[in-house]
Amino acid sequence: MLREHGGAESPGSNVAVVALAGVTLTEVAVYLPEPSEVVDTRDSLAIVLYGGDHVAAEALIGRLREVLPAMRAGYSWSDGEATLEGLVHVARQALATGRQGSGFRTDFRDQAG
Repeated sequence: MLREHGGAESPGSNVAVVALAGVTLTEVAVYLPEPSEVVDTRDSLAIVLYGGDHVAAEALIGRLREVLPAMRAGYSWSDGEATLEGLVHVARQALATGRQGSGFRTDFRDQAG
């Protein structure tokens, strides 16, 4: 699914956003996992990976680099209440600055047994 950037809604828990530059939607579409969607940010593509985290983002970037080595990428992820707009913004910042990614953890409950 392709949609315009600008949504301020929270995507719920566990979502990753991968921002890509130097590629087209046609080039990457076949590699996108489900469920995902593409957000048009005009100067880059932002791939929203629902149910994803930093591992899913890094895996997608790795897969794409194998076939599109000239692309640039950055990502963000959250396991809580970050908005989709915020995640897209941070992923695009990571892309612009050359940092691979950033994460937001809003659920600090003890996950042990």
